[in-house]
Amino acid sequence: MKLLFPYLCAIIALTLNAADTPWLYTEEVQFAEHHDFADVVLVDGRRLVLNEGVYHSGSTDAKVQQDDFIHFEDVGEWQPERELFIAYAPATGAVLVDRSTGETIEIVHGLEGAHPLDQLYKERVYSKTANFDRWDAIKEIIAFWETEVLRIYDRLAEEVKAPDVIEQAKAAWEVSYDKQCTAISEAYASKPGSIAWDRSLAAQLNLVRSHALSLSTWGQPVGL
Repeated sequence: MKLLFPYLCAIIALTLNAADTPWLYTEEVQFAEHHDFADVVLVDGRRLVLNEGVYHSGSTDAKVQQDDFIHFEDVGEWQPERELFIAYAPATGAVLVDRSTGETIEIVHGLEGAHPLDQLYKERVYSKTANFDRWDAIKEIIAFWETEVLRIYDRLAEEVKAPDVIEQAKAAWEVSYDKQCTAISEAYASKPGSIAWDRSLAAQLNLVRSHALSLSTWGQPVGL
């Protein structure tokens, strides 16, 4: 995925150096209940599937129990309406944060239609009136989604018994994605006006976003 790599490097560097503003997006939420399969239900009814490997690791590793992540044992002690928030940064992806402890855990699935990157798109793209500013904002969001795709592949490779299969799928996606983006650009190259460039970027965004959301369901108790 070479197309937006310069944008991605700059974005991640900015985020990691901004200790006073680590999150690009936050949303206040409240805990309602939890289930054994690494998922919690929020007061607003959303069900968030969390990183199962991290969620259950505290029960078998004393050192892990002292880390900065949320584990099953922690959630088991939460009371309804506990104050939490959903947050996003390029270095972490979407995470659930316990406001009282600062502990976090990756949100694997459950944010469809209200993903932090969808909210960032509305905030950053809709506010731009100049074409070049709007296009740069869309490219930035595309770069964030590209990071999400790679993050999900890497997590899956850690979870399965045959990680080489996932790594091969990841490599194949990167090649296919670059070709698809080139084809999208070519499809709009002969179209006149700025609207064609808008639609070209929108098509690239839809391509990577849909793949990331589809990947987030792999191995998860969803769609049943």
